[in-house]
Amino acid sequence: MVLVNRGAGERAVVFWLAGPVLTGAGSTVLPGGVRTVRGAVVLRRRGITVEGRRERSYEVGTGEDAVTHHTYEYVDALGKTRTRSGREGGADEVDILYDPEDPEGTPKVGHGTAGHLALGLFRLVLGLATVSAGLWAMGVGVEALFR
Repeated sequence: MVLVNRGAGERAVVFWLAGPVLTGAGSTVLPGGVRTVRGAVVLRRRGITVEGRRERSYEVGTGEDAVTHHTYEYVDALGKTRTRSGREGGADEVDILYDPEDPEGTPKVGHGTAGHLALGLFRLVLGLATVSAGLWAMGVGVEALFR
């Protein structure tokens, strides 16, 4: 309302309204990117690979949306039996990569972390670009008030 009352123009109003939307959207993507990058870096630095055995496979969803999940059991470095469930895998025996400091929160099937790192970096760049665009748009809207 203030922008319209001061004669800032429709363009400034659009920028001012789009700014918070962009900033909010980018702010929701950034934490996921940070977590994904952090997880990949941690697994690259101190991850341990152990053998996992498939305990069961089951369907999640119905019809065409059904996805097969697999539950693997593995023994961590301290000798404790743990499980890992998810879409990855399918073989009777797989390698499980996990962080010994957080064995419940980090296990993944396979050795590679490059895909997780790339996804995390993509989220970070997307989030930063969206937040920056939102802040810029709000700045344009505010600047129009003082013309």
